Amino acid sequence: MKIFSFRNVSIKSKITLWNAVLMLLLVTLVLGFMLSMGTSIIEVSGKRQLVRVLDDNAEEIEFDDGRLELDDVNFFESGVYTLVYTQEGALISGKSPSGALELALEDMSLRSLFSDGIEYYIYDKLIDVEDYGRVWVRGIIELDEVADLVHLLFFIALISLPFFVLFATLGCYFISKRAFRPIDKIINLAKEINESENLSLRINLGDGKDEVYELARTFDEMFAQLESSFEGEKQFSSDASHELRTPTAVILAQCEYARGEKATQEDREEALEVIQRQAFKMSKLINDLLNINRLDRGLEKTDFKLADFSDLLTGLCKDQAHICPAHLELRCEIAPRVMLNLDQTIMTRLITNLINNAFRYAKAPATELGVGSGNKSGVESGNCLGTVDVRLWETEKEIVLSVEDNGIGIALDEQSKIWQRFYQVNPSRTAEQNGSMGLGLFMTKQIAKMHGAHITVKSELNVGTCFTVTFSK
Repeated sequence: MKIFSFRNVSIKSKITLWNAVLMLLLVTLVLGFMLSMGTSIIEVSGKRQLVRVLDDNAEEIEFDDGRLELDDVNFFESGVYTLVYTQEGALISGKSPSGALELALEDMSLRSLFSDGIEYYIYDKLIDVEDYGRVWVRGIIELDEVADLVHLLFFIALISLPFFVLFATLGCYFISKRAFRPIDKIINLAKEINESENLSLRINLGDGKDEVYELARTFDEMFAQLESSFEGEKQFSSDASHELRTPTAVILAQCEYARGEKATQEDREEALEVIQRQAFKMSKLINDLLNINRLDRGLEKTDFKLADFSDLLTGLCKDQAHICPAHLELRCEIAPRVMLNLDQTIMTRLITNLINNAFRYAKAPATELGVGSGNKSGVESGNCLGTVDVRLWETEKEIVLSVEDNGIGIALDEQSKIWQRFYQVNPSRTAEQNGSMGLGLFMTKQIAKMHGAHITVKSELNVGTCFTVTFSK
């Protein structure tokens, strides 16, 4: 047997129940007040009605043409009987309700009298009639008539108020049901997400301004953040497993080869070199994936502040010149004192990614020279085939950074794909010779987005490529 608990009742039912109880209590108090005050209301109402009618009739009594004019007197009005007496007490006109209701006249006196089980109020007034003298005017009212009116009002209230309570309760229920409809939608959506594990679902209540709509928008933002987090985890797991499969297989194969009976010392040293190279590749891949995952999820700690972009870029170009391949010339054209609100750490990563990407895809010499002591040795030896140009300038509204090479270029149908994870224009060359994993440009675009910048590419096969990053002031 289930025990009833108020906590198990829905909020709209609680509101409706509270409203019904409150209205019933109010109606009960009103009816109780009317019932308890009924007698007082009857008395006060009867007395006021008696005095009013009698005063009105007294003003209508006149003496004209040698006789007392009583034609304008209403001898029965609003339940009040009016009688006119001489000053000595002789009845001139009028009739008492019981026909034999007698009581001594007393000026300005309001008295009660029981006759045949009926209560009456009697009011006497002595007035002066011009050219005639004084006359008595008596008013008599039967309280039962006033009581009947009050009882009728009480009966009407007794019948109508419960209907009012019912109407108010139903109205409260429908209003609360409508008001809590968005809450029901939130609950149903949460259940659906829990059952289907589909975080792409949204409440989408609209543009309301009350607390419920604000709650729904907060939930939508939370779902979006959760979806982004879960997708980031899935993407990270997928990327890591996919890209680590090949170097792991190579390392295992080299280990098995080096441990073979026919392997010489030279074979083992060669295997160790391959293993070391693949281990470095795996380390760089894992580091890049972690960095990308932090960027995707907004976990990368940033420290944006106004800084001299020209000074930062000049220093990075000097550093990159030391690792520039001998067959390339790194040229820089940087406008002085360009100020930008930036995070120096991740902006450094963006710039080095673009410059290293230009090094990687620039024109290769007939005989691979490897990495020389800097671009000077390449130029002096006459082996310089390619150039990498880094430029920085500003306009009234924008700050523009460009990195351009005269290398192999990118086909038009591939230019929209270079921003994807692990996409490589020339995989065989970049992955094996230059160590590219296809993550640099993806990370670069994310960093540009964090700075509110827009990055574009313009390229032509066997002519060169230019990456442009545009910052709004």
